[in-house]
Amino acid sequence: MASANPTAGQLFTPYPLPREQLYTTDEQKQMLAAFQSDSYVGLLRKLRAIEERASPDPPKSRLLHLVDNDKYALLVVASVPKKVIEALLDGTLLEKLLNDADWKTQRQMMVHVPSMHPDEEDPGCYLNIVARPNGRSLTPAEFERVLSVMEVCVGLKPDPSNTVQRDVAFVYSNRSSGDWKEFLLDNPSLPTAVSKFITANRTLKLGSSTTIPSVDVQFPAQVGWSIRLTTHLKEHLTAARTSPPLFVLAECVVHCLWPTEFKMHQLVVFRPFFWQMASIGECILAQLAASYGCYGGFNGTQAGLSDSDAVQSDQWPDHQDAALRAGICRTIQGNMDDLMEALRADRKKVETAINGLAMQERLEQLQSEVDNLERVLQHEEVETTKALDRLTNTQEAIEAGGLPDHQIPEHKLEGGFAGGREVLDEVDKLQKKLQKQLQHESKSLNIIESVLRD
Repeated sequence: MASANPTAGQLFTPYPLPREQLYTTDEQKQMLAAFQSDSYVGLLRKLRAIEERASPDPPKSRLLHLVDNDKYALLVVASVPKKVIEALLDGTLLEKLLNDADWKTQRQMMVHVPSMHPDEEDPGCYLNIVARPNGRSLTPAEFERVLSVMEVCVGLKPDPSNTVQRDVAFVYSNRSSGDWKEFLLDNPSLPTAVSKFITANRTLKLGSSTTIPSVDVQFPAQVGWSIRLTTHLKEHLTAARTSPPLFVLAECVVHCLWPTEFKMHQLVVFRPFFWQMASIGECILAQLAASYGCYGGFNGTQAGLSDSDAVQSDQWPDHQDAALRAGICRTIQGNMDDLMEALRADRKKVETAINGLAMQERLEQLQSEVDNLERVLQHEEVETTKALDRLTNTQEAIEAGGLPDHQIPEHKLEGGFAGGREVLDEVDKLQKKLQKQLQHESKSLNIIESVLRD
């Protein structure tokens, strides 16, 4: 255990860290796939399905049960560029905001800058993320160290040197001006919360405490919403009572282990301009950022329930004007235009597919008719061959003298070969008719096949 002094930085692994990928939950992967394949419609459908089974209190979820939740949920997710949603789901949002030049506009919108008027309403749904100044995450070994120290701090593991709690308490008192013992006494359920947090993270992110995968582990984000962001987020920076105790403990442990190498990044992802968007936005952000306890996150209670400030505020028309000036409404309009264009394209695909199926059915019908005609033609050819054979045999018998003239009926002598020729003429006509029909059907088949290929 490193004490809270500059030498602790020697334990830090310098940037950049080798990594194969950044850990994300299965639910985040599912939402990302749904968003990339079916845009906002697919994302919200998947979000609601996950909210029903993975949120702490689904019957109270504002995302599921608030009046007109579908309309306001669409406004929330469409209020930011698509790449923001994707980066949230693949765990790269913070790094891109801090390091990617193409994200300058989003960085100015999302990295929180304290207001000069903290008492004024400034609603937003936010993320608190502990990471390196450049946004990079912890290595698995570093994350395991954090978990182990958290266990010691709440008495789940012994502290033989009696220095672990002392060092963390020192960090806590510097950040909050509070008393560490009072913090523990005020949160008697903290050991249970730590145990669940550690179990979830070791199971989901580290695999086990002895087998650590070669992927970076993003420090879990803490999600919330506030109608006065500057005041509320400042309280998180000072480990105030408004912060979840589990998050306060974890943050103090990180700063105890690496005093200068990590900081708390505060991002404002959604800026609601209707009161319904505040609670729904918090529900959505909790899922997109995987901040619930079942994912190994810090949010143990249902998001979106503390919406009384939003309901009671009479300044939402002002917030709508602010959203218009900030370009949020323009972003929504652009995303909605893209969505409608995609829906129109999907409609054309469906119509083409339906037409293709109809053409395919007609093609199969024509093919069946052609097959029947070919069978009829083959049958007639066989009958014609038999008739020719009989006529040939009769002619050969007469020429050979096998049948005396008086044994051949008169009508056979006069009309036998003429009748045979009539049969041949009829067969020839039938063949020509069939050939013509076959040519017509073949032409139809070629046209239909060409349409289907196009």
